[in-house]
Amino acid sequence: MSERKEKLQEFVLWFKAHIKGYEKGEGQIFFNKLIQAFGNPGILEIGASCEEKVKKRKGTTGFADFVWRPRVIIELKERGVKLEKHYEQALEYWLTLVPNRPKYMVLSNFDEFWIYDLNVQINDPVHKLNTEDLYKDWGALAFLFPQEEKPVFNNNNIEVTVEAAKTIGKIFSSMVERKIDQELAQRFVLQIVVALFAEDVDLIPKYTLNRILIESSKNPIFLKQMTDLFIAMSTQSQTKKPKNFKNIPYFNGGIFNQVDAVELSLEELILLAEASKQDWSRVRPSIFGSIFEASMDQEKRHNLGAHFTSEIDIQKIVFPTIVKPFRIKIDSAKTKKDLSAVLKEIREFKVLDPACGSGNFLYIAFRELRRLEVEVMELIQEKENSNQISMSLVSPHNFYGIDINKFGLELAKVAMCIGRKLSADEFKVQDEILPFENLDDNFLNEDALFCEWPDVDAIIGNPPFLGGRNLRRDRGDEYAEKLYLKFPNISGQPDYCIFWFRLAQDSKARFVGLVGTNSIAQGQSRVASLDYILEKKSEIQYAISSQVWSGDANVHVSIVCWSKVKQPQIKVLDGFEVDSISSILKNEINVTKSKRLNINKMKSFESCQIAGKGFIVSSELAKTWIEQDNKNFIILKPMLDGSTLVNPNLELDWVIDFNQMSIEEAAKFEEPFKHVKRYVKPERALNKESRRKNLWWQFGRPRPKMRMAIEKLKNYFCLPKVAKYTNFQSIDVSILPCEANMVIASDDYYILGVLNSKLHRDWVKAQSSTLEDRVRYTNTTCFETFPFLWDANEIHKNKIRELMTELDSYRLEVMKQNNYGITKLYNEFFHEPSSKLYKLHTQLDKLCCESYGWEYDEIKNYNEELFNLNLEMHKNEAMSVKKPTEEQSKNIKKKKTKGKK
Repeated sequence: MSERKEKLQEFVLWFKAHIKGYEKGEGQIFFNKLIQAFGNPGILEIGASCEEKVKKRKGTTGFADFVWRPRVIIELKERGVKLEKHYEQALEYWLTLVPNRPKYMVLSNFDEFWIYDLNVQINDPVHKLNTEDLYKDWGALAFLFPQEEKPVFNNNNIEVTVEAAKTIGKIFSSMVERKIDQELAQRFVLQIVVALFAEDVDLIPKYTLNRILIESSKNPIFLKQMTDLFIAMSTQSQTKKPKNFKNIPYFNGGIFNQVDAVELSLEELILLAEASKQDWSRVRPSIFGSIFEASMDQEKRHNLGAHFTSEIDIQKIVFPTIVKPFRIKIDSAKTKKDLSAVLKEIREFKVLDPACGSGNFLYIAFRELRRLEVEVMELIQEKENSNQISMSLVSPHNFYGIDINKFGLELAKVAMCIGRKLSADEFKVQDEILPFENLDDNFLNEDALFCEWPDVDAIIGNPPFLGGRNLRRDRGDEYAEKLYLKFPNISGQPDYCIFWFRLAQDSKARFVGLVGTNSIAQGQSRVASLDYILEKKSEIQYAISSQVWSGDANVHVSIVCWSKVKQPQIKVLDGFEVDSISSILKNEINVTKSKRLNINKMKSFESCQIAGKGFIVSSELAKTWIEQDNKNFIILKPMLDGSTLVNPNLELDWVIDFNQMSIEEAAKFEEPFKHVKRYVKPERALNKESRRKNLWWQFGRPRPKMRMAIEKLKNYFCLPKVAKYTNFQSIDVSILPCEANMVIASDDYYILGVLNSKLHRDWVKAQSSTLEDRVRYTNTTCFETFPFLWDANEIHKNKIRELMTELDSYRLEVMKQNNYGITKLYNEFFHEPSSKLYKLHTQLDKLCCESYGWEYDEIKNYNEELFNLNLEMHKNEAMSVKKPTEEQSKNIKKKKTKGKK
């Protein structure tokens, strides 16, 4: 016997001899012995904890029984307890355990372990094992070994679903390739899916479909029996059913309202036989439709904004939007009357997904409401001391969907009907599954932005993502104009998804939870969505500011759940309890309401936009032209673009810069002018913008105001418009700033120091939009609103100047020596406390805080103080404009005197 098996067997023997199954008295020793059985020294030694405090709802605290980050959370209940009842509590703990959230969640009642891999599969355990079998079935808990091992699970329903969906998708694709009408093929495969599912959950006799497939593979004439089976499923009258299928129950006229005989190829029959071998009772409706829809044309999927949502991300919407409000009511219900009122509300609760696709969100919402309903029924039973359960169950008729994808809607209706049977089996309740409900009136094949939404209690979903700039390209000018006509108060080019946020807020729904791109907390998208929501006195209850999308849309998303009614629950942002959540999805003051300051204007600019690669030449060619004709020096300049700004080791290109010269003036510089005429003019001739087309020898944006502002300086300060770090650098004024860079017209290293301090960095993060993990710097919101102390004490200024000079020299030296760009330099050393870069920045931050009169705190965000200072400075500027000067007052008096004469 191996040492590993021997230790686990010893644990099982100890367990049988000593454990009575009391959660409070035996929990910690049970966990300690379990950990030791897997070869660990003990709970404290591995950094785990028992009874870890977890904030739940406002005023309440929970205690997670065992937490070992980032491996596992184990919730332990007394012997004999039904573990399914405590899934929701454990899930709430798991969602709260950030950062470093455990990968696995385990429910145990001493005798059983139910193991969940929530990043893969929610609700259903990926493995169940008995404690007595631990010594021979330990693979599922292999993550408990000192050197974590990959666990082996036997109930991964996601894998089953993926395989089933892929197989059905292959059948569908094969039928379409054989020129079978796509709508007919879609309907036929959906009928197959329902039949496969029905056979494995005992809605039709076992092996009904298998028998047809076996006979058809021998003799194709038997394939007609498939059509007869579908006719029997759609026929209510027993006498009118095909004679071989009199025992098939009536499903309804929904998915089977049209039955067509379809010839299947031998390859398709083989695939179908393969699909029938799957255990369809384990297929998850919440993801089956999305995976099956992946067989759609990729370009079509992009245009429709179709994307797959993982179950755990759906729970991040459903849990705070639907489950949490009901959980509060259940917990506060004291009497049978209170519980009956909650039960009635659950059964009447209506949910809409206005971009429902194949019904993923609606299925999970249905399942969670069914779970709550059964729990309340059991609580009422306890009050009545009765075993009789009321059978008026949550109905699929309470769920509504809207989508422009007709096939997705059909999938959604099937998912809801299948889900009803699965939930009845899971929660062990009697439910009249057949006939399937006809949900045609609940699922609308419409554009949600131009149809009437049903009145519901909650709206959930994942609207399509489409950047505002791509709307006309992907949906056409006519659609874009129609959209902007309907929403005249929305300006700019917000993401397409924000229109769903707007309509959800204007609806009668009390609770809303939606997924959007992370641009909804930025710029015009924020103004049109989250600002609007808060202005209407709604409250954001739960949000994730940004996370990598779980599907294939390759974007970062935000998740936002808000309530139009006051909720006695804590607000959660990125997993942490907070007092409030602003429209920028931060637990801090919304600095986007700050004002642009006059004193900051005409100091920050976008650099020259060349709009033509033909303007760029090598330094060798530029110097050759200058040697040929000295006057070419006037229009040939070294240029700074994004690459050379972030990496000073790169050689600078030069640029032909005619600035705002007339064509006659430009033509005097013969060789450069010929070059531009040859390489730029043909490209510009195709440009729709008249200025670029007609003034082809000039830059697209020559930035005369920027040039005027920096011409008398020695240096200017520059930053890439989109960058991971807000690190302004000093650039010699002889180098022309071009392309996607931001320019600050100053050569004062005091200002450069403030720009590189945490004060300005934190302000920029709150003010700017983000692209993945990079920040977009805009002069109007980031620079012009920042309250610089232009008249700060000279002693403070000089200290900052000296330190910033040292920091600038140090950065340049390290980058030159190591051939680093500035991003690599900061990636390597900015977060290393022992590095010189870190220490210099810390000193700079302290000096900048000192200049503002604030005590330095490395962790503190000073945006609230800066925001208040911004408002104060703006107010003073407004007052100084309104108040006439002494000379203006004298002139006013003179005019009044003349008027009297």
